[in-house]
Amino acid sequence: MEKRKDDHVETQNAKRGTPESKDSSNKKSTPPAAVKNTSADNPTQHRDQIIEALKQVIDPEIHINIVDLGLVYRVDVSKDLKRVVVDFTLTTPGCPLADEIEENISKMCRTVFPSAEIETNLVWVPMWSADFMSEDARLELGFPI
Repeated sequence: MEKRKDDHVETQNAKRGTPESKDSSNKKSTPPAAVKNTSADNPTQHRDQIIEALKQVIDPEIHINIVDLGLVYRVDVSKDLKRVVVDFTLTTPGCPLADEIEENISKMCRTVFPSAEIETNLVWVPMWSADFMSEDARLELGFPI
């Protein structure tokens, strides 16, 4: 799934609430193929380091990491390693632990690149679906494979 610049992105400083997007049609969400790196200059190893670190961020209600839950949509690390951008979503728009999850994303990114600027974007397009979960997460939660 290709992410366009004009897709609705809610940043860490924006008010949380009901998700809205420019496309108000009721299209079925399609799961991201995998956590994406959209920067052609971004070395895969740096992206992979961030993804591994984000596996330490556990959803406090579901008790599974946010990567296996399919909550992380995009990870970009600048070529000079001074900026990390993570687009993520939540299982529900009213998640009471959104701030905690976002804070933990930033903390884990800083364990990999301590001096980098960390940007987290809460993204609502596509809306999260259980179909986004990894096979391991599906098994752990009792979903069919």
